[in-house]
Amino acid sequence: LIALARARIARTSAGRLAWFFAAATAFGFGLIGAGLAAAGSPLGGLVARAAAWSAWLPGGLVAFAAAGNVRGRDRKDGIDVLAASRGLSVYALDAARLLGAMLHATLAVGAPVLALALFAMAVAGSARAAFARLGLVLGALIFAIVAGVTLGGLGAISGRIGRERGPLLLAVLVLGPWMIEGWIGRGVFSIPDALEGIIRMMLRGGAAS
Repeated sequence: LIALARARIARTSAGRLAWFFAAATAFGFGLIGAGLAAAGSPLGGLVARAAAWSAWLPGGLVAFAAAGNVRGRDRKDGIDVLAASRGLSVYALDAARLLGAMLHATLAVGAPVLALALFAMAVAGSARAAFARLGLVLGALIFAIVAGVTLGGLGAISGRIGRERGPLLLAVLVLGPWMIEGWIGRGVFSIPDALEGIIRMMLRGGAAS
């Protein structure tokens, strides 16, 4: 059921765009990384920038897809009837939608970031340097999971509560606190700042050398 929920998100317009931008992020930053590697420059900063792009393009698009009226589409396409015929409750279907959105967002965010981190490890030049960059790969994995669970989960919850207005609710939840922080000049918890903090901690610290 989780695989079905994820596949339905992937087949939406936003879901398809998410994979397009994931591939574009990997390709674009990969070209830059190849140039930096040839010049002997560190790649940790590049992976960190790719992580930010991946969160807000592929990850954001998956969240937007999950925030749509998924429940209404599933009811129209007979998914609710299919689930009921297998003895699954409405709550089980909602949980599958939530987990499917988290999984798809994690994959969309993680694919380009992990590819770049593994590339940085592959061109390290020595086994010792490659081992040192293992932390970069682990940091990329952790970031992908946290960003995917956060964005996919928020998208699914916004769609569950807001229905047709789910995308608007998602925008308010994600961008509202961030905009308020800019207006009042005080620290307010926001999703963008939280993800940026994880990038700094996991990908711009010692692992990013």
